[in-house]
Amino acid sequence: MSELFKDIPEFVEADIGECLAARTETLGSFRELGPPDLCHVIKVSGKPPTQRDLGSYHYCSGVEASSSASLAAYLNSLQFSIEDSQAWFGKGSAWKVRSGTYCCFNAFSRVDMRVEANIPGGVEAFVVDLHGNRHAPTPELWQETYLSALLRAIRYADDASYRLAGYRKLDPITTPEAEERFLKAAEALFFRGWQLGSDPEIQVATVVTNHLTSAIIKYFSESFRLDRAANLFERMVVKEPEVAALVAKSYIGMNEEIKAVKIMNLALQSNPQSYPILHVQVDFLLSKRSLEWAQKVAQQAVNSAPSEFVTWAKLAETYIELGQFDQALLTLNSCPMFTYNERDLHRMPGPAKTHLPVKKFIAESNLLDEDSPRENEADVALFRLPAPNLRGTFAKAYSLLTLLVSKIGWDELLRTRSSVFVMEEEYRMHKTGPSVDAVDGGVAEGDLSSSTRGVKGTSSVDSESETAAPTEIPTIRISTESSRTPNVSHARTPSQLSPTKEEESEDANSDDAAEMDEPSLEKPETAQANEESHGLKGEGEAPASSPFSNKRLCERWLDNLFIVLYEDLRVYTIWRAEISHFKTQHMSYRKTGTEWEILGELAWRLHHKEEAKDAYQRCLDSKFSAKALMKLLEVYANEGDLAKSLTAAVRLTTYHHRWYMDAAYPSLVAHYLYKLGLTHGHAKIQYSLLSMNLPVGIFEIMQPYMKYATVFNVATETPGAGPSRLPLSVEPELEEAYEEELDLNESQEEADREAFLKRKNDYIELQHSVESSDELLSSLASYLSTFQTDLSAVSGQISELQGKSSEIEGRLNGRKAVIPALNRLLADISLPPALVLTLRDTVPAQNPDLWLSAITQLDEKLVTLRMRSAKVQAASELQPVVDGLRIKALNVLPPFLLSLIKPLKSASKGLSTNLAVLQTSLLLKYQPFYAFLYRHSPRIAKQVERGYVNAARSYYETAFRRYARSLTQIRTRSPEKNELIGAVSGEALLSGEKEGLSEAYERLGYAEVGEGGVVLSFMADDKDYKLPVEALFRSLSLVLLDNASAEFTFIVRFFSPPALQSQPPSSDRLNALSPSSTPLESPSASFVDITSEAGGRGTPKKRPNGHTPDNNSEGLKEAERIWHEVFDSALESTSQFYQFILSPSPPAIPLLTIIRLNDRLLNIASLRGTIPLDSYLTAQKLSLWPVFRKEMDQHVDSLKRMADDAEGKGFAGLVKAGVKNRAVRKVAGRYAGMFGCILGLSEESDEAMLFSSMTRLRNELVRLVQNQSLKIKSLPERNSFVSSIYEIVMHELVSGPGPTTHPRLQSELSFFRTREEEARRKIGSE
Repeated sequence: MSELFKDIPEFVEADIGECLAARTETLGSFRELGPPDLCHVIKVSGKPPTQRDLGSYHYCSGVEASSSASLAAYLNSLQFSIEDSQAWFGKGSAWKVRSGTYCCFNAFSRVDMRVEANIPGGVEAFVVDLHGNRHAPTPELWQETYLSALLRAIRYADDASYRLAGYRKLDPITTPEAEERFLKAAEALFFRGWQLGSDPEIQVATVVTNHLTSAIIKYFSESFRLDRAANLFERMVVKEPEVAALVAKSYIGMNEEIKAVKIMNLALQSNPQSYPILHVQVDFLLSKRSLEWAQKVAQQAVNSAPSEFVTWAKLAETYIELGQFDQALLTLNSCPMFTYNERDLHRMPGPAKTHLPVKKFIAESNLLDEDSPRENEADVALFRLPAPNLRGTFAKAYSLLTLLVSKIGWDELLRTRSSVFVMEEEYRMHKTGPSVDAVDGGVAEGDLSSSTRGVKGTSSVDSESETAAPTEIPTIRISTESSRTPNVSHARTPSQLSPTKEEESEDANSDDAAEMDEPSLEKPETAQANEESHGLKGEGEAPASSPFSNKRLCERWLDNLFIVLYEDLRVYTIWRAEISHFKTQHMSYRKTGTEWEILGELAWRLHHKEEAKDAYQRCLDSKFSAKALMKLLEVYANEGDLAKSLTAAVRLTTYHHRWYMDAAYPSLVAHYLYKLGLTHGHAKIQYSLLSMNLPVGIFEIMQPYMKYATVFNVATETPGAGPSRLPLSVEPELEEAYEEELDLNESQEEADREAFLKRKNDYIELQHSVESSDELLSSLASYLSTFQTDLSAVSGQISELQGKSSEIEGRLNGRKAVIPALNRLLADISLPPALVLTLRDTVPAQNPDLWLSAITQLDEKLVTLRMRSAKVQAASELQPVVDGLRIKALNVLPPFLLSLIKPLKSASKGLSTNLAVLQTSLLLKYQPFYAFLYRHSPRIAKQVERGYVNAARSYYETAFRRYARSLTQIRTRSPEKNELIGAVSGEALLSGEKEGLSEAYERLGYAEVGEGGVVLSFMADDKDYKLPVEALFRSLSLVLLDNASAEFTFIVRFFSPPALQSQPPSSDRLNALSPSSTPLESPSASFVDITSEAGGRGTPKKRPNGHTPDNNSEGLKEAERIWHEVFDSALESTSQFYQFILSPSPPAIPLLTIIRLNDRLLNIASLRGTIPLDSYLTAQKLSLWPVFRKEMDQHVDSLKRMADDAEGKGFAGLVKAGVKNRAVRKVAGRYAGMFGCILGLSEESDEAMLFSSMTRLRNELVRLVQNQSLKIKSLPERNSFVSSIYEIVMHELVSGPGPTTHPRLQSELSFFRTREEEARRKIGSE
């Protein structure tokens, strides 16, 4: 049996149990419903002592988590999913599931419920808290866990941000009993639902607005069964009146509008300030087109909850529907924006192996087309559209903005915007006037922007301000387009949308638009002020004569959304213009599948549904796209198109099952199918699926949708919307009207009968005409029968002639078929005279190009004659002549090739020959000569190989020895003092720390391969030229890497066996390994000059998949052997220089820079395919890490001794020589600088080891500060000293080279900030 599951995804662990440890570490980071469930299994094969263990895991949802038994049952079911053995005979080592652990997050109590099951064996259930401690589970915790698992399965069933590889989704609820259990659990925990969080648009979760209520509404509304939800909410409304909003919403969804209105009326009488109830009323009024009432109710909701985004957004929506677009913009500008929090997901270590199997019936169905790489490409401008990246409140605000522009257009939107917001030109004109003040008093030069700051007029101005010179008007850069076209009107460009340069830099440093410099929010009374005046005024109200009296300041995030909208409209307009142009020219308009998908999403975003539909359809014509299918399914379902909807649903369901999303409900596919059922009925949908003649497996995965509808009685018509029925007792007036209608029908029939009798003769005459026509047709049929008989006789004669013609044609085709074979035979057994004369009368040195073609032809003749000599006598007679030509070629080719290498031998003394030019221009050009020798005389080919190896070895050995000697001279004149962090001398106290840290930060750039050039040999002659040790290491390493890569490439291409060369490498490998990608083709003639361009290359291309073992492994081994013979002596010189620069050991940071540079060189060598160099660089890496660790230990020991001295221990305590405060500040700055350098050089693989040493240093630093502060008698001065030290550390940490968002840096800042605030608090308390 195989060790992998058959149809279940899994990730094989490198270390068994590492996924459980990673989940335990990240429990504290989960904020809302938590991540998917984690299923970890351990599989074994064999018996002790040869038993093998394997750990793997996958994610899942939908598994019932009501008890340990249900989770253990799922773990037990996995043992039947292991793949069968693929052996032809006998039995392989059987793999079986030994044990498993199922982890399910309890979102109510913020703990992880885990069940461990041994197979066979017992089951153990326990709870893991946020600190990793175990506890016993309780029935209450099991109920919370059960409901948490169901809520995740329902809420995130179609959430794109909650998708991850290896995520198995099962049906959470499959029976009415399970649904009843879900409702009971929801009822029991209903009033704790606010603990789960809410949608990102809601700032504060409540009993009504939370994930629990959203999941209940979603589950029952998508299948049009809101009566069950209404029953639950009616029981809850007794305890909490605000739940009436959910009851009313459910009744409206059931088309029980009268009941809903009554409930809302009663609820608002008892609680008129409940914004959820008000919002349900607003939605109802909007659906009835009572827009003015809806606006008033929405305004009341804003007054009730002014800090909630949804209330302002709903008010803006009502203004848009009313057509009051200026008020809509003002309301949207007042919306409070919140930071979007990502979904809770795992942070797992990289798996050793990933297994994502495809079910057999899905692979055979061919419904998921394989996309070509061309269709996955797209224009960069489409990829960079910012709108798809909007989340949370910003996405909702942008949707309102797009709705607004879809109603009035871009130009009108800009005019409306300029009428309600302060524009740039108005600000400039106002600033030049005498009465200008900032909102806060004075305004610095260049510190104003119409987008983010306020201007208020004043009635009088200070006499001093009147006489003062006017401040310079700040220059506001609008955009690159406006700089090119300065005469374009501001009203038609996004000029007012962009902030100033200073604000752009601030935007670049912020992570989210909501975290920018937020202007102060308006008072909640602004909503009431809208009723009184169209202009919303702030605290600084301008006089009536001011141009800003009725205008507001546009928030920065809204400015940014205008820019996003401009980008969308610009791309959309260009797209539609191109389509119109191509249609006019009658040309086909082509885009890749990905481009059509992005354009469809763009049109959908801008409310152009037809254009989006067309783009999505074109996308599916080019490639498979689940996103396009989902949107088209929504469109087809709304249109009632059953056939197209079912086609899209089948492909989407197949895609979902391919990625293990086996849950039928809740899902968007099920929702749209049930929506079609309201129109067509479920029976028609079932029959339509049968008529599509789907494969058996595909048809079976479509059945769960219909099964769910049957089991749960999904409605086939809109609830409450059935046909009207007359009451049983009919009014007398209705009876009279019915009798009058019957009398009218009888009189109409009598009139029709009389009209027929009047035209009786005409009908009889028409009958006679028809009978005569029948007689004529019968006679014509007899004539046609006679003609058919004659035609059959003629057809027989024609068939006989065709037979004879076919026979003649067959003979002719036979002769034609013989002619090509005969031509090939003649060509194979004949020798062109030019070939014979070239090989017999000339030598390669006279005309090498002619000999290249001649050798190729001769090689082909040798092969073909050897094959035909056994059957064709002429070929055997020609064999001696060809053998003579072969012997002649074997005699003259080796001297020619050795003559090409001869200049290299003489160049070994002065290195005056460029080896790269010799290799690429001559040797590779005449490589077919060597291939001919290798095929027909390997012994002679070996002589050529030895000649090259000896010359190249001498060349590289001399070159690297001289270059290393030059670097050694620079190193000798550049000594570097290795000063420990705790050793602060008097000279160090007087020197500035800033300069040293700046230099240390700059030296980190030597760890980058592409930063700057390398040292040239002639630079060593300059006695004032100095470089740090890491720069010298980088120079020699880059030279080694470039030359070694180029040499290995040449050896593979020149000396590989003909079998390896018969399959030319791919273009990617030629680009990655050819000498043309290295600096060896420099026109300079000196070895050292080749380093002038080293390090200036871009990122190397990705390494190809490698050679197939059967054809290429032997050739690569031979190439490695030759490379080692050429380069081993050069590697010795390199190793000696490395040992020289490391003795004595350099400081810790330069040493870590060398280690990081070595890692990157190792990656580049692997990507280039320089296989022999990998082992050398790996050994270099292993020798450097112990030296670095020893250096860090010495730093820790030095700081520890200094802390002991401050405490009065050791020798310093005996002689009473304490530590000075300046020394402590110096040490604090050094620690922060070292931390920043290590942060800038750290990588995820070795981050834990590096920062463990820094933690030890930090502990000693804290001890030093505490001991030194105890020497200060005054408590305020002592705490002030501690606070100043920690401020130094935090300042240097922020100023360091590492990214400010790095988790390690944030943790370090938090550590010192806590202690600094504590010290400052003590100062204030004392």
